[in-house]
Amino acid sequence: MAALPGEDAVRIAHAPTDRGIKSTAAFLEATEQLKAEGHPIEVDLIEGVPWRECLARKAKADVYFDQVKLGYGNNAIEAWGMGIPVIAGAAPATQEEMVRRFGDLPFYNATESTLYDALRAMLNPSIRELYAHRGLMHVRKYHDERVVVEQLKDVYRRAAG
Repeated sequence: MAALPGEDAVRIAHAPTDRGIKSTAAFLEATEQLKAEGHPIEVDLIEGVPWRECLARKAKADVYFDQVKLGYGNNAIEAWGMGIPVIAGAAPATQEEMVRRFGDLPFYNATESTLYDALRAMLNPSIRELYAHRGLMHVRKYHDERVVVEQLKDVYRRAAG
């Protein structure tokens, strides 16, 4: 499946702080397989750069891969805030707690063994749009500065007794 003339590649960014924890090898293997099959993708592996550059490169992505073991982190929150869909994953107990707390998972759920399928699904613009919207709504509801300030005020009130 070769890219058609003029067809833009889907840019997939990944900024691992620790390649082992972030499943970077599985990510690179899956993206190489997609490229070998002729899918129009571009990989941006963001490492060893200042946060400002990481953020600027992430902003150019169509999809952000966080990691598949621990849930999601700051990179995912930043990507969602920019309207970029995220692929992530977590242990079953962590996912159950997220669904209990949030009502659903804001990311496209994957494991190392399903990462290829998740990346391939994200080639579909409708899937990207759905998960971009989910992520942005999640950030606004749970990670917006006003929400966090209210949470901190509550913590300080309880600590002060």
